[in-house]
Amino acid sequence: MFKLASLLAAAVMLFACEKEDPTGDIMIISDKDVIQSNGSDVATLKVMVGDKDVTADAVIYDENNNELSLADGKFTADKDGEYKFWATYGTLTTYNKSVAGNNLFVIKAISVAVPDPASDTKPENTSFVHRAFLTQYTGTGCGYCPYMMQQLFALKDDGTIPSKAVHAASHSGYNTSDPAKISAPPSPDNYPYLTVDLSQGYSHSAGIKTLRSLIDNSASTTAKAGLSVNPVYYEKERLLVVRVAVKAAEAGIFNVGAWLLEDNIYGQQSDYDGIKRQ
Repeated sequence: MFKLASLLAAAVMLFACEKEDPTGDIMIISDKDVIQSNGSDVATLKVMVGDKDVTADAVIYDENNNELSLADGKFTADKDGEYKFWATYGTLTTYNKSVAGNNLFVIKAISVAVPDPASDTKPENTSFVHRAFLTQYTGTGCGYCPYMMQQLFALKDDGTIPSKAVHAASHSGYNTSDPAKISAPPSPDNYPYLTVDLSQGYSHSAGIKTLRSLIDNSASTTAKAGLSVNPVYYEKERLLVVRVAVKAAEAGIFNVGAWLLEDNIYGQQSDYDGIKRQ
């Protein structure tokens, strides 16, 4: 009777010690993806399954499949470069050959200090202003592009830019003699051309009322995240480091892009019809 009771008690204890594995996708996250290569700047890696932190029971590897021993997931680097990681937890792995780069998590180490995030004067606020992003594809050799410029000037005059929209001109390869020419895609099939939020296309012939409507539709949609930017230029190294922070109103994946814009580039603009600003 004693043996039976002891066995039952042991079974109950074993059952009580069992724990359910978390469910969901496995991923590596970090508080930083860029650190200074001084051996003391720290990025803290975590392995997550769903919304559960499983770092303590996970194994982290480098890109050469070497198992790493990172105390509390803390990683430092003493050389510039890109450091790549993958992880396992039980039968789950972040390594995926079907994804570009095998889905390795990348931390970049640079020689200069990474700027602090811009200060947030309202940390509790998650209500963001949505402005339409206008990308004007143009070139100094585009003789009809002043028609689009004329409409953009009108939007600046009435306050639509910058209250509802921001504008960037992309001299995207119309003519090779353009002093502001960039080689990076995309380039449209026809000029002048403009996109709203890099998706909705617009030709000046549709009329400025149409463009205002596209801007209003974009600006009226909910902004799910807000960005802060703190750029620092290191003149000696000729290196621009931009610290971008994202604050989101809801969970999701947010992609951030950056353009480096240069001032004081001058060139003669073609103007087939002698268009003047009114």
